[in-house]
Amino acid sequence: MSRRHQNFRNYRQEQRLTQHRLIAAAVFVLVLVIILMARLFYLQVIEHDLYQTKADDNRVMLVTEPPPRGLIYDRNGVILADNRPIHSLTVTPERIDSLPQLKTALSDIIEISDDEWEDFEDRLKEYRRPYQSLTLKPQLTDEEWARVSVDLYRLDGVQVEAQLTRYYPYGEAFAHAIGYVGRITSKDLETVDRQAYQGALFIGKTGIEGYYEKTLFGEAGLSKVEVNARGRIMSELDRQNPTPGKDLHLYLDARLQQYAYDLLGDYTGSVVAIDPTTGGILALVSKPGYDPNLFVRGISVANYSALRQSKKLPFSIVRCVVVIRQHRQSSPLWHLQALNMGLLLGRSDISPKAITKLTQTGVDIETGNERVMDGLI
Repeated sequence: MSRRHQNFRNYRQEQRLTQHRLIAAAVFVLVLVIILMARLFYLQVIEHDLYQTKADDNRVMLVTEPPPRGLIYDRNGVILADNRPIHSLTVTPERIDSLPQLKTALSDIIEISDDEWEDFEDRLKEYRRPYQSLTLKPQLTDEEWARVSVDLYRLDGVQVEAQLTRYYPYGEAFAHAIGYVGRITSKDLETVDRQAYQGALFIGKTGIEGYYEKTLFGEAGLSKVEVNARGRIMSELDRQNPTPGKDLHLYLDARLQQYAYDLLGDYTGSVVAIDPTTGGILALVSKPGYDPNLFVRGISVANYSALRQSKKLPFSIVRCVVVIRQHRQSSPLWHLQALNMGLLLGRSDISPKAITKLTQTGVDIETGNERVMDGLI
């Protein structure tokens, strides 16, 4: 009897227990679904703008494009300062994992000198915009360009970029008059509009290049590009083209300038030729000089030290001879103007700034009044 009672099962009670368990599980799952849906609603609707911005920051990148610099011509249309296209090896520091590993990888592909690596590391310490690429090796040869392009897929943060670089075809002959451009530094950015110079690589340092920087520079362009997880540009979403700088047409005569330069030979001295009819500077030569092309992409320490330590002082405007065509009314006025500007035979402390100022100034031959001309234009 007792054994029968022990084998008896209450199926109704077990059924109710099972139903209670199913209801509890269903409620638990429903609560989880409600929590997940609430979280999804919060992320997709309430925080949509925040996460859309973060996603765009990872997917979309703004790339600034420096404008083509204005060209400089002489009075006859001969180019004195030109822009030449080159291909340069650039690196975006934020997109590389390890600089030593990058050195090892690139050394197996092309030759990069120690000076180029040192210059790159020095510029890493200077002011720059986030994700702004830095030039590691300028002016790649066709062979170097091809070899790097083949391995770009495994070189994160490395690109081959087409750039315009300044070129001075007459070299030393126009060094003190035209001046040169150089890499923009944090010190340079203190004197210009940082917003306007976003993406700019070069800035006028001396001579005409420095004095007319605002005219020659132009306005930078802006591109909105889509990138992948490795930072590679996949497509261009929007683009604002850069505005090229304005060209300058000077009173300088390239043939006369070169003739005066050659005429000085190995002598140390300067010559300024002035046309009293217009007040323009036809020639402005100083010897010894220097090759301004050395400064465009960054002069090496060895070359710069050699120029600085030279006893001939190539950076200075030395004793200057003012050559003025005789004119019955203007000759005394022009001699007085030369005296005021310090351009007299025997002076040896004339700076490029003073020469630039003289090229800005003319004399009205009829009245003798000083008038400011639009540069050498």
